[in-house]
Amino acid sequence: MTTSSLEPASASDPDDAFHVVVTNGSAAWHAYLYEDTSDGAISVAVKPAGEPASATSEVCSVSASNTTVDFTRGTVGGDECAGLAFGGDVVDSAATDEYDVRVRNGDRAAGGYDLTVRTASSGSVSTGNLSTTASADEPYVVPAVYAAEIPIRYQTSEVTYAATVRVAPGERDD
Repeated sequence: MTTSSLEPASASDPDDAFHVVVTNGSAAWHAYLYEDTSDGAISVAVKPAGEPASATSEVCSVSASNTTVDFTRGTVGGDECAGLAFGGDVVDSAATDEYDVRVRNGDRAAGGYDLTVRTASSGSVSTGNLSTTASADEPYVVPAVYAAEIPIRYQTSEVTYAATVRVAPGERDD
């Protein structure tokens, strides 16, 4: 995203800024992305689940004309941003792994994004606002393999080793 495309705001009053909301139906986590009015930096502020809007605080910023915010890795401009752990307590404390991701004030930032969704056998993705044809100009949906679990076995006359390895791009190594 670029600084010039972001809404000017501050951590104490980010409601008009572009933000991502993760909700499990009973709690919501918010991550706001904006141009900080005090220094012009690209800033990220987080409102933890269950907290009032006044609890929103800046967790990371970068002084650059454009940057990448990676919610999965928890980075801003390639640097770790501990407060940006995707979904916060909403994802970590959910009784199931089901939650909704919403974008608010989507017209207040410019840039590209990628989103990979794992659906359970009964899960689905709402595709009403998505095209089924790949395009650089509008969001689209395509089926994809997200992860693979590979059984590995190595055996010699002296040693036997067996394990299952999970390969999934972008997952945190917690």
